Amino acid sequence: MNSENILHHPSVPRNHHLMELLDRLHLVNRTNMGVPRIYRSLLIEGKEPPSYREVGNSIELNLIASSLFPDFKKFVAELQRRGISLDVDHLLILQYLLRHEQIDTHTAMRVAQRGQDQARELLSNLTNDLRLLGAIGRGKGRYYTLSKATSDALKEKMSYERQVNLDDEAVKMRILTLLREEDLTNKDIRDMTGWDRKKVYNIVKQLESEGVTMTGQGRGARYTLVPKTN
Repeated sequence: MNSENILHHPSVPRNHHLMELLDRLHLVNRTNMGVPRIYRSLLIEGKEPPSYREVGNSIELNLIASSLFPDFKKFVAELQRRGISLDVDHLLILQYLLRHEQIDTHTAMRVAQRGQDQARELLSNLTNDLRLLGAIGRGKGRYYTLSKATSDALKEKMSYERQVNLDDEAVKMRILTLLREEDLTNKDIRDMTGWDRKKVYNIVKQLESEGVTMTGQGRGARYTLVPKTN
């Protein structure tokens, strides 16, 4: 167990016999409840999740001083009234999106302390079943934002259009990030952004100074990132 997996890691008591005795006597809570309870208590109030840090053989807990978000608590209560129960993983993703414009699978893995398949399933559940998120793009360029209904309920002053339609600079950063992993086609970027072929071409043209080059022609053309050399 460490600070990166403490939320879902099975409880590891130092003295198993003492723990079993206290459990039978009902002097302690059921094991593996303490950490999720701390997370939920903070998240439900709209506060940021706790921070854990490894200190030698121990784990240090830090509670981040962040403002309350009364609308979030009301939002969760309204969902419960409608029979929708959010677990800690759901709350973590929603809280992240209150403070950031978007989230992808890789970020969801870190935020919820889950593996890739679990993170994808979590995002799919929030999008397709609960309708709390909206998905944009396809494949590796796919990312998620708050749905319009969720956005309206939680972030009254936030422009939903601004959230969904990323500005050019944000798209450039996303393209560069993906190109560090593999080549992209014009269609890959169109699927990710919803832009037309010409706009994608113009944006990529602006990235030539960052080392982006095009190889091939027509539908076979691919964009490649050539690392800069000093």
